[in-house]
Amino acid sequence: INTTRLGYQCVRWDAIDWYFGEDIYTNAGVEDNFCRNPWPEEFDRAWCFTDLDGNIDDYCSVPKCRRPTPMCTVADKKTCGCKGVKQSDYRGMVSESEDGLKCERWDAEWIKGARGIDYLQDYPNAGLEENFCRNPTPVLMDRAWCWTKAEGPKDCNVTMCNRCECMPSCDSPNLENCGCPSFLQAKECCKGKDDASSCKCTYLKDACRKSLEKGSEDFCGDAEVACYEGSYDLNRICGMYEQICSEFPSQFACDLAAEICCNFDVADWTRRQCFCDFYTYTSNVFSDGRKFESNNYCQQALQGRLYTPVFERGELVRFYEDTGGDHWLNKTGWLSDTIPPCQWFGLTCTDRIITEINLRNNNLTGVRSFYRLGLAEGGLAGLTKLDIAENNLSGTVYSGVMLYFKKLEHVDISNNKFSGHANMTFSITTKYANFSHNKFSSVGFKRFNAAYETLQVVDLSNNEIDQAASEVFLNIPPNLEELILSNNAIRGAFPDPFPNLDKIRRFAIANNNINGPLPDFSRATPRVRELDLSNQRQAYDGGLTGTISADFSRLDDLLVLNLAVNSLTSIPSDLGNLGKLKVLNLSSNVISQQIPSELGKLTDSLEVLDLSDNKLKGSIPSQLTGFVDRNALVNLRGNIDITDPAPLMLCFLPKFDLVNNASMCPPERNALKDFYESAKGSDWTNNTEWLDPYETHCSWHGVKCSDNKTIELKLINNGLSGTLSEKIA
Repeated sequence: INTTRLGYQCVRWDAIDWYFGEDIYTNAGVEDNFCRNPWPEEFDRAWCFTDLDGNIDDYCSVPKCRRPTPMCTVADKKTCGCKGVKQSDYRGMVSESEDGLKCERWDAEWIKGARGIDYLQDYPNAGLEENFCRNPTPVLMDRAWCWTKAEGPKDCNVTMCNRCECMPSCDSPNLENCGCPSFLQAKECCKGKDDASSCKCTYLKDACRKSLEKGSEDFCGDAEVACYEGSYDLNRICGMYEQICSEFPSQFACDLAAEICCNFDVADWTRRQCFCDFYTYTSNVFSDGRKFESNNYCQQALQGRLYTPVFERGELVRFYEDTGGDHWLNKTGWLSDTIPPCQWFGLTCTDRIITEINLRNNNLTGVRSFYRLGLAEGGLAGLTKLDIAENNLSGTVYSGVMLYFKKLEHVDISNNKFSGHANMTFSITTKYANFSHNKFSSVGFKRFNAAYETLQVVDLSNNEIDQAASEVFLNIPPNLEELILSNNAIRGAFPDPFPNLDKIRRFAIANNNINGPLPDFSRATPRVRELDLSNQRQAYDGGLTGTISADFSRLDDLLVLNLAVNSLTSIPSDLGNLGKLKVLNLSSNVISQQIPSELGKLTDSLEVLDLSDNKLKGSIPSQLTGFVDRNALVNLRGNIDITDPAPLMLCFLPKFDLVNNASMCPPERNALKDFYESAKGSDWTNNTEWLDPYETHCSWHGVKCSDNKTIELKLINNGLSGTLSEKIA
């Protein structure tokens, strides 16, 4: 390995002028430009020099040597039975009760006659051979037993298996305090499953947790491989250990989580700050009074920040050089010896402290932009806004960089080419983070990070995030008001239960690969205004499935509901109670029912109703004609079982997509409607059936048709007045 985690190319060890050559470190194996750690007293992992000045900008991505998987011996069911299944798995040859009575054959006729039970027929998978002790009825009996003539059913003296050698059934939890049962479940229960990796991840995480509770890392390496597809990405792996620490806290588990989650930087200060945040969180969150060591780390972090926040010109000069400053569109003042740095283009200062950097759309290039800004911590202690969007920056945003900016409220790095893991780790003041339109492949939030409580807007749309939804939503900040994840490759089902986001106003995750049922958004996002879960179905398969719950009607503030291009099956009539709804898009699902007439109650607010390309049937409710007054968009195309014609007045809505469909909106009917109104039809002597929403115009009084075409209009002495409509010509 000869590149760092951020993609920096290592330089040769013997190319550094002040480096004295590898003969001093003959046992460190330094050769060429390969990652090594010749200074273990200073660094805790492999590293390399990243430029000829001898800078060590980043660690290398050298995987940690995993502990070998322990041997998990499966109990011999011919010698013992597992307590967890009440010895129903025993298949040995014990054939007498625990008090020495001889067992009877399971197919004995007298047992059938006395009890009316044919055990062999009723329990074909219970291993009922000859007269051997078994437990075909674990719901009634607690261990292996048999029938005796003298005393009926009697327990047998069958040995209980070692609990750690017993695998629970695939739908049962591991209730033992050891990891082997879960490991065995991962091995046996996930065979042939489409989501085999996810299945193994669940079982192996449990095995890892059991081991951590006993002070061991057994099975944790296996869990990392299953859950993260063999990728040694500490940012993602951190999520697993942090979750275990949060849900099943122990000193060993939390120490390991802190070590994995916080050892992401070569800078001591950010590590100490991360440890401080982690142990402060774990000390505060647990209700059972347990405490974890945080004071030392926080004191160390504080010492690392005791400096005077004056401008550090040198690091910003390097930032200029690393981002191709000579080719910036505007570089006014930069590198000048006479113009004060606070007057350089894009920098805003207060009392000589930089508070804003705005270099948006300025042709910045390169891979080291964030690293250089991070090194300028002295001059950027007061930074509140960072905007370097719409440039050509690339590389990885290393995990600790945002911790340098202790007053940062707003960060926008959108529309660049950043890649790798999007680590949502910020200072306690950060509220807005826009990482959209980049090439990030994964994302992770940290519950212990100070910004967990402060983040309000996160935009990660238009990236290449390819993760399970359950991982993406792990540790999602609870006070978010906007969460935008559209146009990625997020897959799998939403976590159940869905996390509480009771302040969210906008949630968009369109154009991903989510499947499974809809969460209960009325519970999780009660104040949401825009909910866009559209386009999850790929081709003709997958997407969100099942029914749309009537509970959606409890989302009183909902303005936009977009569930298009999924595999949903119903429209609840209760949606008509969403009095503020402006957009309802349920197109391209598999909804097979009549359109609920209650949707007509939305005519005071709705601007878009799209039910196209479903399997709707029956008549279009006349209540939808109320949308004519709002000039709303109504799309119903692609529903071949809808009965024609459409309600008459709906055919006078310009934005009705079937307005030019002759079957749904017969032109002659439309013309006669105009004739009726211009000739004051409401005052006619006889206007029977005229303007009926559904009746064919051929049944209207005075209209005679042939083959559904008007051939005569006879309204003699019928009180007509006004003018004749030219449309009947």
